[in-house]
This record gives sequence, structure tokens and C-alpha cells, in this order.
Amino acid sequence: MISRHRHEPPPRHGPRRSVRALRHRDFALFWVAALVTNSGSWLQNLAAPYVLYESTGSAVWVGLATTGQLVPYMLLGPVAGVLAERAPLRRTLLIAQSARALTALAMFVLWTAGVRQPLVLLLAVVAAGCAQGLSMPSWQAFVHRIARPEDLASAVTLNTAQFNLSRSFGPAVGGVVLVAWGPSWAFLLTFLAVSCVVVVLPAVRPAPPVTAADAHGPTGTGRKGDTGEERGRRTRGCSGSSPRRSPTPAAGRAWCSRSP
Repeated sequence: MISRHRHEPPPRHGPRRSVRALRHRDFALFWVAALVTNSGSWLQNLAAPYVLYESTGSAVWVGLATTGQLVPYMLLGPVAGVLAERAPLRRTLLIAQSARALTALAMFVLWTAGVRQPLVLLLAVVAAGCAQGLSMPSWQAFVHRIARPEDLASAVTLNTAQFNLSRSFGPAVGGVVLVAWGPSWAFLLTFLAVSCVVVVLPAVRPAPPVTAADAHGPTGTGRKGDTGEERGRRTRGCSGSSPRRSPTPAAGRAWCSRSP
């Protein structure tokens, strides 16, 4: 006889299924802050090449700015993965996003002070790219921390949606700001936007513990006192490898079957 205490998954299809994760205060708070923050990042991605071209009149500096924004993702990927695995995710995100905000503030101060040396501006762009590159794996893992297990697919979908929305919204706002008020305001708005996630992160709590009743089968994967952060750290061993830190092999297999 099938136990009545087994977790019954929500419907797999439909628009309501896609936004289920927004029902929860912590995920909704983080999602809105992430949308604002990433929109600010794309605003800076537009403003930085613009000011370098205005300062030098050379398309080479525009290419260097784009390289400085994107290459750190590739070069720092292995280090960022180790940080996501070994360091507290919230702390990693707070440090990385604070560094991003400070680089935007530095560019605002430099431009307002009349500094037009392209190398100085380019170094600030590279610093912002490094901070973002180091935080990306931890960001993705943190989404799994704050999402409830039954809403994980919705959380992943919404996280992808906010990245895509920010790619459209950020440059659109950036173009208006650059034309209407100039680069100084663009960098200041970037600083304020990126600071949103720094302010919100301390208030976001992990998802509640997973109990044995929520797991597949009688050998539940939850542990007494297990937090969302501890649960998420164990699930990273489920993709493409044997389950790690599971109470039993059967529990590990049960949990891995739920992983995306």
C-alpha cells in the first residue's frame, strides 16, 4: 500500500507551475533584487564601452572593454566552482556583489572627477568582470538553496527569466540615461542597482528542512536539523557522480532522482 505521507509533486505543466516559487517571500525578494542588480550590470556593460570610445575615439578600446567584461567568466570558472563548493554561498555573493558595486562607484567617481585615461577605466571594467565571474556558480547554487524542493523547477525557470529580462531592460535604460544625463548617472545608477542584492541577501533565509516524509520512499533524504544550505551542498554531488554525504546509498539515489 502506498503511504499517505509521501510527498505529492505539484502539476508539471501550466503557467502557474512556472511562477510557483514566487509564492515564497525569500525567493521573491531575492528574485526582484537579482533582476534590478543584473539590469544594473548590463547598464554598466553598455556605459563602459561608450565612455571608452568617447575618450579615445578608437574601436579597439571598445573591444578591450567587452573582453574585460566576459573573459573573466572563462578564466575564473574553475576557481569560482571551488568557491561555490567549499565557501559559504551567502558570504561569497556578498563579497563579490559588493566588489561589483564598488567598481561602479569607482567609475562614477573617476568620471565625475574628470579622469579620462582609458587604461584606468578599463581596469575598473576588468575588476567588475572578475567579481561577476567569481560569483556566478555561487549565484546559481544559492537559487537552489532558497527554493523549496517542490518548486525547484519554477525557481530555475524564473532565475533564467530574470537574466534574460535584465539583458533587455538594462541596456534599454542605459541608452536613455546616457543620452539624457550622461555617463556619471549611468555609473551611479549601476552602483545603486547592484547594491540592491547586497542589501537583500542578509534577509533571505534558506528553504526549510527536507523531512523523511518529503523524500521518495521510506529512506528519506532529509536529516534532522538539516537546513536548505546543507541540503543544497549535498545535491551538488548528484549530477554525473555518485551521491556524496548521503545517509545511505539508497537515500542518495532517492535524492538524486529529484535533482534537476
